[in-house]
Amino acid sequence: MSLEGINRLVQGCISADGAGQTKLVEALQQFVGGNQDPSHSANYRSGACDDLSALAAALQDPLLSTNRALVSGAVKVLKIASRKQLNQRTVRPAEVQAVLKVLQEAAGPDAMELRTDACNFLLNVCYHRGNIPLALPALPAVGQCLAAPDGELVVAAAGALQCMCGTDEGKQALARAPAVLSRVILLLQDSINLRVVQRCIGTLHNATSDLDAVVQIRDNNGIAAVVGLLQRPVPTGVKRHAASVLQNMSREKTCLPVIRELGAVPALTELLFVNDVQCQTSAAGALLNIQGQSGDRGTARRAAFRTVLSDCLVVGMVLGALQEALPQLPSCTATQGDAPAAPP
Repeated sequence: MSLEGINRLVQGCISADGAGQTKLVEALQQFVGGNQDPSHSANYRSGACDDLSALAAALQDPLLSTNRALVSGAVKVLKIASRKQLNQRTVRPAEVQAVLKVLQEAAGPDAMELRTDACNFLLNVCYHRGNIPLALPALPAVGQCLAAPDGELVVAAAGALQCMCGTDEGKQALARAPAVLSRVILLLQDSINLRVVQRCIGTLHNATSDLDAVVQIRDNNGIAAVVGLLQRPVPTGVKRHAASVLQNMSREKTCLPVIRELGAVPALTELLFVNDVQCQTSAAGALLNIQGQSGDRGTARRAAFRTVLSDCLVVGMVLGALQEALPQLPSCTATQGDAPAAPP
């Protein structure tokens, strides 16, 4: 079943005062079954732009919107269609508003699944930054989803929030929503779901280029959560984001004493020796900010500190190159390897 065929069925149902809904639900389910996996999705491979207006109209229709199976199928189809870049660039405000309505009003036994699909739709459309202003009215509802007991919903909501912070307008909206920021920080501290942690630290990384967001994160114990993350056995990519957060926050003088007192300097110094140039660079930037505003502003000593950082970066890069070039050499002492990262 194609989207064109589904659109014809929707239009027929609306014009016939709701008649034909069973056939429409079956068509929606058929489309979802055939396109759920992007690697086998004919819709995803198609270069055509999809018309999503009929499905949005179905979600807003007084009769069709009471059919739970129909609403569930329509949101799933919209989520699937929104994976295509062409559809992301051409999505209309009414289509985003229709999904936002579902996110805000979802209730009953399938509410978690509906909200998960709605958040994933918002995540997809916000990959195109021009759509972020359309999605920002959903920020409070997305934030509420962060407190849900369903893990997949929390992952989807955290991803949507990270994408919504991809513009200055999105960062400012998050800074004006301290309750949402507080939930992000709590998840960063407490979640054992790596995907949730990755998306929450990504959200803070995006947000901390805005001064108001930096202040809110500081006041909601966010620095402790980020430093704590650096001290946990998480993948280097996660620590890279954490180092970038501290680099951004260390530009704000009121954050510096907190960053130092929480033991960020040793944790950042360790990152100078990891095999990840971006991670090393962010850690070095944070350390330079901390040292540069620590009260010791002597030019000679600051230059010496830069030299030490530079030497550490060189050593770290050499060690990383050796590890890549000589993976077959055994270690001098047997150590237990790191656990593999959780799949995305």
